[in-house]
Amino acid sequence: MKKIIALLILGLLISDTLHSQCTTNPPSYNSGLYPDTLSTACTSSMYYDTTVVVFPLDTMLSVPPFGTFIIPLDSAVIDSITNIPNGLTPNISIGTMLYPASPTIPAMDCIEFFGVPISPQTYSPIKIHFTVWVTVPLVGVQSFSDSTNLYLNIANSSSALIDTTVCKSFQATGSSNIFYTSGTHYDTIQNNAGCDSILTIQLTVTEIDSTVIQSGDTLFAVDTVDSYQWVTCDTAMAAIAGATDSFYVVPATGMYALILEKNGCYDTSACINVTITGIEALHKNDIRVYPNPVSDKIYIDLDRNHEEIQLNIRNSVGQTVLSRHYFNTSKINTSIDFNTGIYIMEIIEKDCYTIYRDIIIVE
Repeated sequence: MKKIIALLILGLLISDTLHSQCTTNPPSYNSGLYPDTLSTACTSSMYYDTTVVVFPLDTMLSVPPFGTFIIPLDSAVIDSITNIPNGLTPNISIGTMLYPASPTIPAMDCIEFFGVPISPQTYSPIKIHFTVWVTVPLVGVQSFSDSTNLYLNIANSSSALIDTTVCKSFQATGSSNIFYTSGTHYDTIQNNAGCDSILTIQLTVTEIDSTVIQSGDTLFAVDTVDSYQWVTCDTAMAAIAGATDSFYVVPATGMYALILEKNGCYDTSACINVTITGIEALHKNDIRVYPNPVSDKIYIDLDRNHEEIQLNIRNSVGQTVLSRHYFNTSKINTSIDFNTGIYIMEIIEKDCYTIYRDIIIVE
C-alpha cells in the first residue's frame, strides 16, 4: 500500500545568526508541498538557514474491501538526512518521535543547516528520509517510509585584483567605500551570484598641489606637473596666450589662477590678486643678464655705473638664497650654486629703488 505524504518545507532565513533558536513556526498548517529551496549559500563563507518539516494531519487510505478512510496521523520521525553538501552540518535530533500538538496542529520539526560550504553546486537535492505511523481501522498500526527533497544552490565566492590610476578617488562598482590615497586597499562587494567578491585594489591617486606662490609680480606653481595654463579670473578664467610655464610674470594688476594637468587629471588654483606698482620693470631693457638658464656663473651688465648696488636672489617660496652688495660698478658676475629650479633676481639701488626684477632658471 503506497502512502502519499506531503511535506511542507519552509525556508526561514535567520539573518546572520549562527546557531540561533530554530523554531517550528510555519505560516500555515495546511498540508502540501510549499517552497522547498533554501537561501543561496556561498563557498568559503559562513552559512546558516533553517527549514520546517510539517507533516499532514491525516491521510486518505483505501482498505479493500472495507472502503476508503481518512485516517489521522499518529506520529512521525525523521530517520536521516543524506546528500548533504561538504562543509554543511544539519542540526536535528534524528529518530525523535514527533506527535501532532492537537487535532488542528500537525506534527512538525525544525532543521538547521550551518557551516562553510566547500564546493559549488546547483540545486542538488538534500534528501530528508522519514517514517509516519497511522492506525488503520480493522488492520491496526501501520508505518510508511518516504523521503522528500530540499534544494540548495551553492555559488562561488570570488576575488579580483584591480590595478588603476585615478584623478582624485576610486569607488568600485557596487561598493559604498571611497578610497582617496595611493596604496593597496581591500574591499568586498557582491558578485553576480550574490556572494562576496574580495577586491584587492592597487591604487595610484594622481595628486596635484594647486598651491601658487606670489613673489612680487611673479606667480609660481609649487607642484611639478605635465602642463600649466595661467588664466585670468577677471575674464571667466580665460587662458592667457603663451602663459604655459610653471611661473608667470604678471603684466598688469588683476586676478590670476593656474590650471595644472598631470596624467590626464586637472586641478585649478585659487585666484590670486596681484597688484603691479610699475617699478618692477624699470630700466629692465637697459640691463643684460646672461646666460639664462644658468648653471654656474651669471653675468650682469648694468645700464650705467652705480655708486652702490644690491643683488638679491630668492627661490620660488620667497626665501633669500643670495644677497650681495657691490660698489662703483657697472658689471656684476657671481657664482650660482643653487639647486635646479626657478629663482627671482632683483637689483636694488642704494636708496631702495628697485631697478630690475626678473626670473632666472638654474639648470
